[in-house]
This record gives sequence, C-alpha cells and structure tokens, in this order.
Amino acid sequence: MLNPEMFLDSDTENDLIQDTVVAFTSRHLTEAIEGQIKTLTVALVICLNIDIDPPDVQKIPPFSRVEAWVDPTDANSLHALGNIGKNLQAQYERWQPRARYKQCLDPTLDDVKKLCLSLRRNAKDDRILFHYNGHGVPRPTENGEIWVFNTKFTKYIPLSLYDLQRWLGAPTVYVLDCQNAGRIIHMYEVFCERRKAEAAVVEQRQMECDGKTDQSETFQCNHQTYSGSNFPNIHNQVIFNERFSV
Repeated sequence: MLNPEMFLDSDTENDLIQDTVVAFTSRHLTEAIEGQIKTLTVALVICLNIDIDPPDVQKIPPFSRVEAWVDPTDANSLHALGNIGKNLQAQYERWQPRARYKQCLDPTLDDVKKLCLSLRRNAKDDRILFHYNGHGVPRPTENGEIWVFNTKFTKYIPLSLYDLQRWLGAPTVYVLDCQNAGRIIHMYEVFCERRKAEAAVVEQRQMECDGKTDQSETFQCNHQTYSGSNFPNIHNQVIFNERFSV
C-alpha cells in the first residue's frame, strides 16, 4: 500500500521544479566560455604488474579483478595489459576521438618523465589529461607520491606529484585511479602553492635583473661594456611555473 507522505503536494512540486530550472539556467551552464582550452593530448599511465600484488594491499575474496572491462586472469598477463590499455583508450576516444593518445604500460620513472615532457612540448598551451592507474603498486604516500617500477620490476619507485606537476605543466587534468587516491589531494594543493611562491621569487629576481639592465646599458668603462646579455636569464627556469591548475 502506498504511503501518501511519499508524494509531494502541488505547491512543493512546483517550487522544486522552479528551483531545478533556475539551477540549470545559470551563466556557467548556458553562456559560451571565452577562450576555451582544448584537450587534445591524453596520457594513459597504467601500473599493474598483473602477476604480482603490491605489498600493502591484502585482497580478501571476493574482490574485483576487472580492469577496463578486462579480467587479467583470463589471458596471458602481457596480452591482458595491452588489452586493458586499448579498452581504456577506446573509452576516452568516445569522449574525444581526435585526441592524441599515448599509453605507458608498467613504466619506469624515466619513462613517465620522458612522456610528460614530450606531451607538454607538443601540446603547447592546450590541456593535457593524465590518467594514472595504480592498482598494481603500493598506495600513495602521505608525502604526495605515487609509484612506478624500476627497469627489472624488482622495486617500486616513488614518483612525487611535485615532479609530475613540473613535467606536465599547465593546464592539466589529473585522473588518479588507485587506492587511497584522496591522500594526495592535499599535497597536490600544497605543491601548487609552493610552486606559486617559487615563481613569485623568480619573477621578482627577473624584475630586479631587468632594472639593473636598464641602468647598466648606458654605463661603459675602458675595459668592458655592460649590457643586458651580462645578466642571467631566469625565464628558462620557470617554463612550467608561469601558470598553475589547482
């Protein structure tokens, strides 16, 4: 038997509908965004090492085995890893078919670094999407570190999110698909603030150098002429510190 209290009266229902209509007519949902940034570069970094479980994860049956709709136990682990990468890429391609996708399967620290620097160099000012699957490595640390492998798969190597921010630059979207991913959200914000402070210091030094350059351009002596080229160029140190995505 239906409970009459389950139904809304007409006035309450009208108010609810009106609130919903107003919510979906907000400016950020209806107006075109000026200067939209394209997401045409996607990095899929998958750390599974399928045959070996990470030391800090105790799997108690029943537990999930499927990764990107692939059960790694149904096929050879090498083929399974490749199929997982293909399936994950196929899902992203439904959202953005024109993007450039780069898979990085069970990578080393150097592999991730080279990939990130290459993607930022090619993407220029466009947005990069960085997807990290860490179901085959230890949990993220409280210091804002995720994990990759060494070349022989005998050790887990920490990858600081601070370095990852520096390599990827901005704008970047991070998708962290791993256990206890919430641990590193706080440190992500801390690293952003730290990099902002470092960029402010560099900018202040550059302004001071520019001021000294203006004064020295007219100063000459018998043995040396001082010009802007005599002062250090700091811009190369802040390639990824000029803009931030929090």
